[in-house]
Amino acid sequence: MKNILLLNGGKAFAHSHGRLNDTLHDAALAVLSDAGFSTRQTKIDAGYDIQAEVENIHWADLVIYQMPGWWMDAAMDRQEIY
Repeated sequence: MKNILLLNGGKAFAHSHGRLNDTLHDAALAVLSDAGFSTRQTKIDAGYDIQAEVENIHWADLVIYQMPGWWMDAAMDRQEIY
């Protein structure tokens, strides 16, 4: 495993401006790059190209999602049916 895609899901709003997510994302990027991994990154709030993201997913051996803590769950807005 050597190709890692980092997705920064931080959202700028109100007083937070997404700085915590940006800081954690940047720290992960630095550590992984220094360790010799090939990395790509996307800051979702800044916009993205769907085709490029599909290519990034295919390229990646591992995808790391950095999401706001207040989301509590990556799929918090979906309805769970059991």
